[in-house]
Formats: sequence, C-alpha cells, structure tokens
Amino acid sequence: MARKILFWSHLMAGISAGTIVLIMCVTGVLLGFERQIMAWADRGPYRQAPPAGAARLGAEALLGKLPDAPATLTMRRDPTEPVEAAFGRERTVFLGAYTGAILGEQARRGCGGSFKP
Repeated sequence: MARKILFWSHLMAGISAGTIVLIMCVTGVLLGFERQIMAWADRGPYRQAPPAGAARLGAEALLGKLPDAPATLTMRRDPTEPVEAAFGRERTVFLGAYTGAILGEQARRGCGGSFKP
C-alpha cells in the first residue's frame, strides 16, 4: 500500500512539474521568435499578386510616397510581399511594391520592449 501511494504521488508530482516546464519552454520559444512571428502575421493580409508586366518600384520612388523618411526600408525578394517602412521601433508601414500605395500598419505589440512603468 505504501509503495502504491509513493508511486502515484511521485507520478503526479512529475506530471505537474513536466507541465510547468513544457509551458515555460513553449512561451520562451514564442518570446524568442516574437519579432519574426509578428512580421509573418502582419505581412500576410498585405500580400498582393504583381500586376501583369509591372516592374517593382525602386527605393527612391517608394520613399517619395511616404510623408516622412523611415529609419529602414525592407524590400523582400518574393514578388507578392509588401515593402516595409519602419519608423524606429514604434511604427511600421506596409507599402505595395508595385504601386507604392500604403497598405496598412503593423499591429501594436502588447508588451515587447515598449513597456514604460
């Protein structure tokens, strides 16, 4: 009887500790790849098929479509991906690679590095 009680209490403690360790691992991975996950999720709705026979706009033409100069301008190789214009860490705007039209903005992060007590 004592062996049975010891076995089941050991098993329950192991399952409880394993569950906590699993949650810590999963949330750690999500936090580690937060920037990539957010970028992937935000770019999805702004993907567009390129118009037939159209050429991608250059960096200077895209910069001319923006009201302010961004800190970075990211142009991806994939023709369906939007161009990202980042204004520091606070704001990212997505532009059409062929038209230069502003398609939308990146979602605001809930915690990230912008927390101010």
